Amino acid sequence: MVLKKTKHLLKTGTKNILDKTTIDDKLVTGIKTVKKEVRKNIITAISAAFAFLIALAWRDAIASWINTLIENFNLSEGWYKFVAALIVTIIGVIGIILVSRLEEKPVKTK
Repeated sequence: MVLKKTKHLLKTGTKNILDKTTIDDKLVTGIKTVKKEVRKNIITAISAAFAFLIALAWRDAIASWINTLIENFNLSEGWYKFVAALIVTIIGVIGIILVSRLEEKPVKTK
């Protein structure tokens, strides 16, 4: 019975499902997709590492600038932390807005 069904399926068009080129095309497409995703993730990780280094450099620059402000306005240490957090937050939000504008927007298809 199984042999009859198998022969019938092979005669009626399942040949395309088992076609070697179709399977090979799907494998190649899948491998290309995986490679693209891995590359994308590696680039994201490296970019994040550089962003962290940049943030550390800016942290020192902002801290020295805030120290100058604190000394000029004779503010207490409590104000120092508040002003530092406020300035870093403002700079961070502006940076996020600018970077989000660089992101590719999906193309609308009609």
